[in-house]
Amino acid sequence: MGMTISEKIIAAHSGRDSVTPGEVLYVEPDILMIHDFFIYPRYINALEELGVERIWEPDKVAIVFDHAAPEFNSEWAEKHARSREWVTSQGITKFWDVGQGGVSHQMASEVGLVWPGMVFVNSDPHVTLNGAFGAFAVSFNTLEVLVTGKGWCRVPETIRVDLHGALPPAVTGRDLFLATVRTLGAENMIYHVVEFAGPGLSTLPLDERMTVCDLLVLAGVKTAIIEPDQIALDYLAKHTDRPLTPVRSDPDARYLKTVELNLSELEPMVVAPPNPFNAHPLGDLVGTEITVGFIGSCAGARMDQLRVAASILKGRRVHPGVRLLIQPPSLELQLNMASEGLTEIFLRAGAVLNPPGCGMCWGGGSTLADSDVCLASNTMNNPGRMGSARARIFHANEAIIAASAVEGRITDPRTYLLARRTEQPPNQT
Repeated sequence: MGMTISEKIIAAHSGRDSVTPGEVLYVEPDILMIHDFFIYPRYINALEELGVERIWEPDKVAIVFDHAAPEFNSEWAEKHARSREWVTSQGITKFWDVGQGGVSHQMASEVGLVWPGMVFVNSDPHVTLNGAFGAFAVSFNTLEVLVTGKGWCRVPETIRVDLHGALPPAVTGRDLFLATVRTLGAENMIYHVVEFAGPGLSTLPLDERMTVCDLLVLAGVKTAIIEPDQIALDYLAKHTDRPLTPVRSDPDARYLKTVELNLSELEPMVVAPPNPFNAHPLGDLVGTEITVGFIGSCAGARMDQLRVAASILKGRRVHPGVRLLIQPPSLELQLNMASEGLTEIFLRAGAVLNPPGCGMCWGGGSTLADSDVCLASNTMNNPGRMGSARARIFHANEAIIAASAVEGRITDPRTYLLARRTEQPPNQT
């Protein structure tokens, strides 16, 4: 019996020729990334209590300040100061301070820390984003890895999702995530790997692959993974000189289940409070008034998605009753956004641009008031996630957010996209 991508990677990083789902093994990661939310006091104090003066291989540890970027109170300023001292004392050179990198999950591939066949560990579960590049991207016990250089892992079962067709206009990886959960059932995905394959994969933009892999952790998966094709390899080759060798599932690999999804049949969805699975067809919620739009977080706001949002906002103004915040999740994306002229479009439309980081996704810096109704592209919408627990948080893709920010209410962006193609802008309200 052959092995899946994930099983092959686990075997290679645990000194085994093969592994079987259900086995518990110790796996050695290639990279351990930690962000500022966890470093001080959690890990620094724990290491001191254990009497550990030097961590495991500092050259394999990467530190990113992304949750409080920039620091928004004195407590966070002190946390960062203590963390910087520790980074220096440990001889960690892979360090990105405030504004230097961005959200850890996004910028990791941009700085050459992600490659096919690796084990990439992050203290934050949305590390699964990097499965889009054929990495086994997981969240282990970070303290255990810092001390021993290994983390325990029960070899997960793999569910295969074969894709067909291509995404229609105004449909994104966020909608594919919701369709995947609807098809499989979140209760059936816990601690499993979701592996995407099939002919439709070649039509799925890399930005959307990253989004769907990122969000699937909300359904309890161990990780999501995609065998890298030339699109992914070309992207990685621009960011690293490392040889790129994809790991592929064997033709006779054993899957817990195989399902098929037709991308062409998907439609734009909106998630309503109070959880990220409360999804509805866009038409059911059109007209819902909003006060805040947020395009950002590791779950979106990459170049393909920013271009679509800019095409809607170009020559228009954000509704006077709406605050639109745009926060691409890395410095590289913000530079690309500026070089393509998107920054000016957003500013002239009345949007607010925040520095690269997690920001409003978790209420870090920009927050919601009791009366706010927010339409966002972030990861979670549980009460209190982005500020006040009384605020209402809806999720949608970036095209829907941009159109809704112009109208002041949840809006179908396909009218705007069609108008752009025909050069006949719709009437504004």
